Amino acid sequence: MSEEIEIKVRHFEEDDEAATSDNPDASPLVDLMRRLLLASIGAVAITYEEAERTINRLVERGEIAQRDGENLLQIVIERMNQGSKQFNQQVSTIGEHLGSSLDQALKNLSIPTRRDIDELSRKIAHLTDRIEELRRSRA
Repeated sequence: MSEEIEIKVRHFEEDDEAATSDNPDASPLVDLMRRLLLASIGAVAITYEEAERTINRLVERGEIAQRDGENLLQIVIERMNQGSKQFNQQVSTIGEHLGSSLDQALKNLSIPTRRDIDELSRKIAHLTDRIEELRRSRA
């Protein structure tokens, strides 16, 4: 009677290490969101297990038929999957708003974003390569 529940989690950061609380550079807000997400996933798993145990007890006592128990568990799974889809959409929306708000705050404070630094690093690497080419052509 046991079935799996699918929960999709998207990463909002390019670097997974930045999302861990072990990383001292991780934002407290990102760490809080990570912990909230993990707690929610744990709550879903516990809720499913408890529902399955309760339905199994009802079947064992003869209060509901085996087939009815399986149908009831299937309904629970469907509703939990619907809830997780809605949750994923909400987390995605919050992440998008949070990301744009943080980008805007960094711009207002004239602090470069990771994207800005990466772009500048690529440009510097390209210019360095170009300088080396010019040096070689003159030699």
